[in-house]
Amino acid sequence: MRKYGFRAECLHDVFTFVAAVTEHSRIIDLRVKQDPIFPDCDAWLVVDLTLKELKKIARDIQDAHIVEESIALEGD
Repeated sequence: MRKYGFRAECLHDVFTFVAAVTEHSRIIDLRVKQDPIFPDCDAWLVVDLTLKELKKIARDIQDAHIVEESIALEGD
């Protein structure tokens, strides 16, 4: 299992991405923190997918470019 962190423009983008990820793998852990003023979010998930697979999932979602650009393996 690998832990990834990413940013999103809003909660809707986080949950759209998470729903798409669940079509490929089980999510072991998910954490979301929304900015107190703006709709921006930081999120972390633990999943058994590669970074390349997650970026492709994000790329296939309309307007998920922030998720695709920001997702990274935690610790890198």
